Amino acid sequence: EWQKAENSFKQAIKHDPKFTRVYIEYGILLDMQRRFAEAELIYKKLLEISPFVPFYNVIACQHYYYDKKLKKAEELCRLALKIEPGYWMAEDRLSWIYTYKREAKKLRELEFKDLPDTEKAENSLFQALSKNDIKTYAKLKATNEKLKISSTKRASLYTILQDKEKMFKHFKNALENRNLDIHRIPADPIFEFIRDDAEYIKLLKEMNIGQQEINWF
Repeated sequence: EWQKAENSFKQAIKHDPKFTRVYIEYGILLDMQRRFAEAELIYKKLLEISPFVPFYNVIACQHYYYDKKLKKAEELCRLALKIEPGYWMAEDRLSWIYTYKREAKKLRELEFKDLPDTEKAENSLFQALSKNDIKTYAKLKATNEKLKISSTKRASLYTILQDKEKMFKHFKNALENRNLDIHRIPADPIFEFIRDDAEYIKLLKEMNIGQQEINWF
């Protein structure tokens, strides 16, 4: 099925080389298979066609994050915010970058930029980041069921806590609920430490990505 999808994308691009949606979906497919060098060419073409669309810059930012080219990733998400201040998706992807890099200060400035000074002392997440305590921040956020964040996002927070059991629980929830961000599971570097885990490999197969199809290194 993956090969059929790829062939369809190639045919669509051949038919209409400026059909931007195809580049996005094709790039994500390549990222999910960790074929980052090929995906980069797709995203470069996308930005060549439409360089100032915030969404396109964020999708490219996401790719570079997956490929651990973090400086380029941050640059593209910052450009998206320059074009459209407050763009939620750009801020979300920046939070992925800062969480992965354990950059508490940048994460605090991003997530709490609009928090009134009078509320900072009572905000436990803000206080954890102020103390450079990423683990407490991750625990507070992952366990707060009132927060509207995806199961994949919660799984990424549990990687910081090295809690495989809860991480896999949220992975499975993400698959069952078909979370829009499940493409993170095979591609996100925050999950690197479990890539050889049998349960993780089984999960990828449920997503129709066999180990043999992925460039693990």
